[in-house]
Amino acid sequence: MPASNRLAIAPFLVAVGLSCGATPAAASDGAASANACPYDMAVTVEVGRQSLTIPQSALTNSGGTDIEGYELRPDHTRLVLEIVGRRGDVWHAPMTKLVRGKRCQGIFLGRPVQAAAQGG
Repeated sequence: MPASNRLAIAPFLVAVGLSCGATPAAASDGAASANACPYDMAVTVEVGRQSLTIPQSALTNSGGTDIEGYELRPDHTRLVLEIVGRRGDVWHAPMTKLVRGKRCQGIFLGRPVQAAAQGG
């Protein structure tokens, strides 16, 4: 290959190398706000015929929370959310805890399964 052709190709290779190196940086999460947590969103589950939208605050605290007449009891040791219905029926939903950094965490729920029928 003549020297003039090698010089013509060299800037092209440098340009390709720079653009390839820039692509992963553009695709990283660094472009988002430093305080943004992608896991901080409400989770919607179907309990019988009822659709419940559960905020993350109800899933991260260990005490019981009432939402639309349903009592939520998250068990973080077993990673199970117990949902007690208005008439005493009990549902269990598996929990998945995601952690990103020191302050960003979220819990997602699997499909609830009825554990006990109506109490009375």
